[in-house]
Amino acid sequence: MTFVDTAMDPKPDNESGNHPNEIIQLHVVVKNLQSIQTQTRFEDFMVEVDDADFDILLLTETWRSEREEFYKTNDGQNLFLSGSPLGHAGVGICISKALSRDVLDVTFHAYSERLCALHLSFGHRKFQIFACYFPTSWAPDADVEGVYELLNLLLANCRQSGAIPIIGGDFNASIGEAQAGDDGNTFGNSGIGRRNARGQLLMQWVLENGLLVQNRLDHKLLGEDSWTCCRTFDSSLVQIDFIFTSPKLIIMDSWCDFSIPIGLDHRCVHCVLQLVSPPKKRKQQKWNFKFWQPTLNDNGRPAAFQENIRSLIRSSSPSTFHELEVVLTQAGIQHGKIERPGMPFRPSMHLRQLRHRRRTSNSQEARKNLSLRIRKVYRCELRSWKSRQLGLYLAILAQVFGSSVCARP
Repeated sequence: MTFVDTAMDPKPDNESGNHPNEIIQLHVVVKNLQSIQTQTRFEDFMVEVDDADFDILLLTETWRSEREEFYKTNDGQNLFLSGSPLGHAGVGICISKALSRDVLDVTFHAYSERLCALHLSFGHRKFQIFACYFPTSWAPDADVEGVYELLNLLLANCRQSGAIPIIGGDFNASIGEAQAGDDGNTFGNSGIGRRNARGQLLMQWVLENGLLVQNRLDHKLLGEDSWTCCRTFDSSLVQIDFIFTSPKLIIMDSWCDFSIPIGLDHRCVHCVLQLVSPPKKRKQQKWNFKFWQPTLNDNGRPAAFQENIRSLIRSSSPSTFHELEVVLTQAGIQHGKIERPGMPFRPSMHLRQLRHRRRTSNSQEARKNLSLRIRKVYRCELRSWKSRQLGLYLAILAQVFGSSVCARP
């Protein structure tokens, strides 16, 4: 994620004195996970997300059974999921820790197991982000049309609110290679495979809503490298995962890879998108002092913090609670630190190497075997870590309350 704020430049960009606009760059990724239903597979996915590079991650085929879920990974990525009680389909959206710090007014909408949305404001612009998972080619046309109808309604509301749409997911439709008569500015040339009836329907929907197929527009992406899924039944390479946006976003780069090696048949679809936006309204930073502790001297006392408070009180003479709060805030920033209690689980070097080998492997069979090894090693390391954490906790209790607290009845 890149956020270039040129509005702070003291030199205007033209004679009228107007400042340049902000340039926003977003790294959007789409991935079909082919189920993170079980606890082990879900934990494996959460670790891989922390190692992945993205701003916005759109997920399909999660197979989660809860109607709506929210999680935060160890490294601070925010994950929103929408599932169904039957555990079928399932979609989700994850935003990175870096992007989370800069967005405002975040709301999640779990419409169904096939469609969810995340509304947010970023860089003085509003965005509505949609994750979609369309029925397979064996499903009746009525099921597909039902998803399109809901998506059309949401896009109409998106346009009415002035937000910029970003839509991604597994559409189970093949646009295929570019054909004569296709609008290259809309559909691009980076495609593979044959066009089917669902692909034709998808193209019609794109034109009706004034969207761009961003992962087909990068001329550097060759057609043979644009496949997103290797079909199990015939091993054919197809492009059925897409990223769509309004024309306000410009494609800067696009590629496909196995950077998130959960779901062996589907590759990650990456798009780096750029938007030129009006300058962002700057808000005063609010400090959160949860888990704050003063800096202690050699004698274990917060002498510098206390002396700074006395000095600020003598110089400013606060007479209201607000003025006193300002004094405490200034002293706290200069002579304290925020540390969250506890120690999160960190994988060993061996486990990190296994995950790296899985991400870089081109063999589906090798990735499958590595996944099995990773699960075994991960469970073993996690049990050992929990045992150590429990031992440390009991030792602290024994020091505070005496050894009798930890004795068995």
